[in-house]
Amino acid sequence: MEKLRGTFEKACKVRENEREKYEEFIGKCTYLRGMYDKPDGFKELKTFIDEIQKESNNQPVNRLYYLALPPTVFEPVTSELKEHCMDYGDSWTRVIIEKPFGHDLESSAKLSNHISKLFREDQIYRIDHYLGKEMVQNLMVLRFGNRFLGPSWNRDNIASVTISFKENFGTKGRAGYFDTAGIIRDVMQNHLMQMLTLVAMEKPASLNAEDIRDEKVPSVLGIEASFMNTVKVLKAIKPIHLDDIVLGQYVANPDLDRRFFLPNFTFIVSDLT
Repeated sequence: MEKLRGTFEKACKVRENEREKYEEFIGKCTYLRGMYDKPDGFKELKTFIDEIQKESNNQPVNRLYYLALPPTVFEPVTSELKEHCMDYGDSWTRVIIEKPFGHDLESSAKLSNHISKLFREDQIYRIDHYLGKEMVQNLMVLRFGNRFLGPSWNRDNIASVTISFKENFGTKGRAGYFDTAGIIRDVMQNHLMQMLTLVAMEKPASLNAEDIRDEKVPSVLGIEASFMNTVKVLKAIKPIHLDDIVLGQYVANPDLDRRFFLPNFTFIVSDLT
């Protein structure tokens, strides 16, 4: 826990006038270790949470499960959470699943159907952490809240848009992951596709999450909207051909004694109609 405490302090950048609140927060943090591939770990978690529930004089103890886990275990882990770690009283239970949400359309739909059988839609949070970056959030204000730029943000005044994703390090210990996913699945079809929709979509009814989602996704029923239907902006993109794409990769893998099979770099040109 001391190691985690040091990590928290660096990440939170605690100011002197925030020290008391930070210490109060840290005092409520506990590290519980367990296996996620066996029911015993989830039973231990349930026992631990039940103890917190008792200590709170049976006041609501909300449960938010963030799956910082390999995507291959999303299905068994969510099944175990449903079996052992839910609360059916006054507390709410929510599950956060971050990308990659499957590795193709079929696996994405399969995972979607799986978690839909376990949880209500308002209990499921599919997260792309890139949308939480300050620059990305400011883009919405820049587009739709700026009276000077807003009216001119259209095809009559903008010839082209370049979206660049740059990092100051290589695969950095992620060689095995990249050799399975590749750069296109890792950032193109999620992070950068979200950026594209924010740059090119029409103005939503408001800047709340639901209206932005509805502008990106056609109005259809249920959870399958985000997986089985075409995003409005993407429908306006002309088909992308191999001649529009440049792929690149390391000549040699610095982490493993073999070559990469999937690309580490890519450049794509597309047109909106």
